[in-house]
Amino acid sequence: MNTALKPIDEFRDNINRMGDQFLAALPKHVDVEKFKRTIVTAVSLTPALLEADRRSLLASAMKAASDGLLPDGREAALVPFKGQVQYLPMVGGLLKRMRQSGDVRSITCEVIYENDRFERWIDEHGEHIRHEPNYRDADRGPMMAAYACVYTNDGGVYVEVMPKAEIEKARAVSKTKDREDGPWRNWEAAMWRKTVRRKVAKTAPVATDVLE
Repeated sequence: MNTALKPIDEFRDNINRMGDQFLAALPKHVDVEKFKRTIVTAVSLTPALLEADRRSLLASAMKAASDGLLPDGREAALVPFKGQVQYLPMVGGLLKRMRQSGDVRSITCEVIYENDRFERWIDEHGEHIRHEPNYRDADRGPMMAAYACVYTNDGGVYVEVMPKAEIEKARAVSKTKDREDGPWRNWEAAMWRKTVRRKVAKTAPVATDVLE
């Protein structure tokens, strides 16, 4: 009788043995059992993760724990790349961290499509933007730009807008830019938002690691 564990069962045992490490790393509001279940589910849905270097997989899981984000594809993702696993915070998770930082009142971060209406202007009251997404048409057209607006609790407003050409420059230096199962192929809009968030992080008075 073959009693060898299946790879996913062996991985589940590894995650359970790391329970105390996750508990120490996780913020108090994140349940460690839920976190462990989310990791196992993520690996079950993406078998390539089990084929990657196990140390990089567990290290990525610890990074997610340190950030207090669930690797569920909404808050964060575990992405296989050239035999390694990379930890990728997603839009929902980054916004969650920013709100928990205590510095940020709110943030808007969106992609501008060709058929949307977008305006940006500066007057004596500061910088302003107006974005009207075109939800009337089934096709909003290709992505043209992305922007991020950070509103801090002390009344500050920080705005960055990046046109497509500028975002493509950032993509060109990414290690995952051409990978079929990489984030630029599978979550392109999310990567546009992440890129403009990184730019606004250079001016907004909040912790850079929260914005990135």
